[in-house]
Amino acid sequence: MLSKRQRQLLRTLDEGPRSGSELARALGVSRRTVIREVASVSAWLESMGAGSIASDPNYHLVVTSDEALASLLSQDLSDEARVLLCVLRTPGVAIAQVAEETYLSPRAVRAAMAEANDRLQGIASLEARVGYGIDARFTGMEAPDLLAALAMDSSGVLAELERSCSVDSLMRMVGEKSDEYRLLMEPYLSQRQLRIQTLAAAYCCAWIVPDSTGVADARVRAVSLFQERKQRLLYRLITHRAAILARINEALSSHGIRPTREDLGSLIFDHVLRCALFPTIMSAEIQRQMRSMRMEHPFEFDFGSDLSESFREFDEHLYVERDFLSLYVLASLEHYSQRPVRVLLVCSRPSVATINKTLIERGVDGVEIELADDEAQAKRLLEQGTHDLVIGDSTVASRFSAEHGWDLSFSGVLSAAEVDRIRQFALRVLYERDIESLLPKDSYLELHVGGTDYLSELSCGLRVLEERGALSAEETGLILDRENQGERLQLDGVAFPHSITPVMSATFRLLVIRPDVPLRDGDESIGLIVITLASQRLADKSSMFNYLFSVMHDAERSHARLPRSYEEVVSFLRRDFGYSASEEEGE
Repeated sequence: MLSKRQRQLLRTLDEGPRSGSELARALGVSRRTVIREVASVSAWLESMGAGSIASDPNYHLVVTSDEALASLLSQDLSDEARVLLCVLRTPGVAIAQVAEETYLSPRAVRAAMAEANDRLQGIASLEARVGYGIDARFTGMEAPDLLAALAMDSSGVLAELERSCSVDSLMRMVGEKSDEYRLLMEPYLSQRQLRIQTLAAAYCCAWIVPDSTGVADARVRAVSLFQERKQRLLYRLITHRAAILARINEALSSHGIRPTREDLGSLIFDHVLRCALFPTIMSAEIQRQMRSMRMEHPFEFDFGSDLSESFREFDEHLYVERDFLSLYVLASLEHYSQRPVRVLLVCSRPSVATINKTLIERGVDGVEIELADDEAQAKRLLEQGTHDLVIGDSTVASRFSAEHGWDLSFSGVLSAAEVDRIRQFALRVLYERDIESLLPKDSYLELHVGGTDYLSELSCGLRVLEERGALSAEETGLILDRENQGERLQLDGVAFPHSITPVMSATFRLLVIRPDVPLRDGDESIGLIVITLASQRLADKSSMFNYLFSVMHDAERSHARLPRSYEEVVSFLRRDFGYSASEEEGE
């Protein structure tokens, strides 16, 4: 592992050649320290097949593999991960030794231990004991499980395992028995998970076979013993499937949960089975999302807590994140009255795919998600082209050509920002597709104005639409009251009156008034009026405005004129500004 200073040196040289004095200033060290650090980093680069550092006359990188160097630069390890790697390799390791290996101060090592304890509550705890070293206790999973979970979500941790365990040599040594294990686990775990499991077991060999002497022999024995334990756990779970399903159904009943899916128990059992074989650790980002969800859905999250504890009583090695169990229940309670936006979610890990599916369903209204957890299935579904949005794990997406049109690629569990981006994509699809139902022809009015005052002509137009039955007298009054309060929404010649309506509706309602001459509202010239009515029952009352303003932004970039007919308004709101371009070509 490189120290923080060495990583800084490497990144500095990646930007361009530097003299010894320039590096000393950048790193805040002496020239002698620079010489020592350059030698260490150069040797490390050579061992990783990425290149070396030359000095003729300035220090500069000699790159033998751009891909390897880019991978190394992206694999910075946090202090917490670096300390955990030391602890998981050597039981009872001394803080002084960890400090020496990680180039951290003893104080920084203790701070990293505190961070690990905070994040891994209920899973593992680290404590410095006088005369022993760092005492690591695992309550939710074994050391190799914890390391495998960390490596699955961190390319830096995985790279360190591959380097330390000499991955190719290790795979040859574990031999045919490991191949048998892979065949047995194939229905439940991906090839990447199985490979990471093997590396994690080998790296943690001192925890599994503490009495072993030779390192190579210890790694092989550790992998074998770890795989035997997983086999026994798999057989135990499958044999007791009926009893576990009974626990799930009992928990659902005791919490008054009546899911719409009859197979919910089976779905949860499958998730438990995969998590038992390859546990998933909740990231800090997903923990933040769960905290807000828990406030809104306390009964469902109580269910997850109780069921997780019930599983622990069944088998102390059966660790399942309680909040992930709750997500299955929340997903089964979802309903949406409109025709959904079809989303293809491609993910190489079934458990993470299910978690991401639930996060999307909780954060994005009106979506229907189809999962693909292998490349062949993903390719077949992509070729069908029947999905409105295509999103997927970057490890899978990178293996497809650009012609497949991925809307978003991500790594691991979706972040809140990524879920929000998907929500914006889905809203765009939903509103573009359903604009005619949101804005029926009777809700469009071409108004012959008697004057140019915006408020007066808006009132006249609303009365006409009211006579048509497009809105009620109460709604007309609410819109006018809101506009008369001031701070009206207007952008690029378009006014956006709006109001909350007592009329119950599962969607927004749009009305459009096009005056035959521009109206004046102070210094503003208004050529189009787009009215939005939002029912009190709509939870998200801002999404339509986000969409409308994004339409205006795209129209401005396209230099599109304002629409002059119902058909042009529909095209305009769908971001199809061809009517404007065709007119310009005709001229």
